[in-house]
Amino acid sequence: MTAQTRVLEVAQPVQDMASRYVNAMNEVMALNLDMAFDVMLKNYSFMCNMRSSADAMVEDLLKGQQRFVTEMVHVAQDYAVKMPDMMTVPSMK
Repeated sequence: MTAQTRVLEVAQPVQDMASRYVNAMNEVMALNLDMAFDVMLKNYSFMCNMRSSADAMVEDLLKGQQRFVTEMVHVAQDYAVKMPDMMTVPSMK
């Protein structure tokens, strides 16, 4: 056996082990990257849902406030119309 053949016999298992290690690391990295994208997409979807919920909440709040102000203006107008009648003192007979 020549020295070159002995080196190849020793180096081949090491080379196979190194290539399996590199392939396994590539698979782990791909899996981690896929998981990271899944988490990112889920967070993005969650934030979009929260944003639309918050937008709807603010819109409902503003509509409710507008309705309240409108009702208060009507009450104030009715009160102003009735004010002269309430200010007059009934005459005593």
